[in-house]
Amino acid sequence: MRESGITEDIVIDAEDTDVIVLCAYAAHRVEGSLGLKRHGSNYDCKKLLTEEIANVIIPLHANTGADAISSFFGQGKKAIFDRVVKSNHYRALLSSVGQTLPVSDRTVDDLRMFTMQFVYNDKTSKTLGEAHAKKWSTIKQKSTLRLPPDEESHHRRADALHTKLTFG
Repeated sequence: MRESGITEDIVIDAEDTDVIVLCAYAAHRVEGSLGLKRHGSNYDCKKLLTEEIANVIIPLHANTGADAISSFFGQGKKAIFDRVVKSNHYRALLSSVGQTLPVSDRTVDDLRMFTMQFVYNDKTSKTLGEAHAKKWSTIKQKSTLRLPPDEESHHRRADALHTKLTFG
C-alpha cells in the first residue's frame, strides 16, 4: 500500500492470530504507522513486539502452530512465547528457518533444540529422543494424541515449516 502512494495511517481490523503476527512483523519493516483493531481496541503494531522478537515471530508462530502447521499438543502459544521473551538464546535457534532450501541439517538441529528448550521447557536433555521419553513420562493421561514428536516426525515437521516459510 505504501508503494502505491498511501501515506495515511493504516488500521487492520482482524481477530485471527496469523494476521496479528504478520501485522506485528510488518510494522517493523514498513514506514508509517500500522494499527490493528481487535476486540474493539486499537493497537500500534510496532509496539506489540520488540524489533528482536519481530525478527523471529514468523518462524516462532509457524513452529508453534499456525494455520498450515499443527501445534504441539498441550503446549499453548502464550506459554512458549513467554519463555522465548525471557531468553536470549531463541534468536540463534530460529534465525536460519526459512532461509534456504533444501532445509539444512543446522536448521533441523536448531528447531530440535528450540522444541526441547522452549516448547517442552526441557533444558537438560541432549537429544529429542531423551526429551520425548522424559515428556511422555510426565503425562498423566497417556494418549498417542499427546505424544511429543520423535526424531523422524520432528524432521518432517521442520521440512514442512521450512518449505512453508520459504515459499509461503
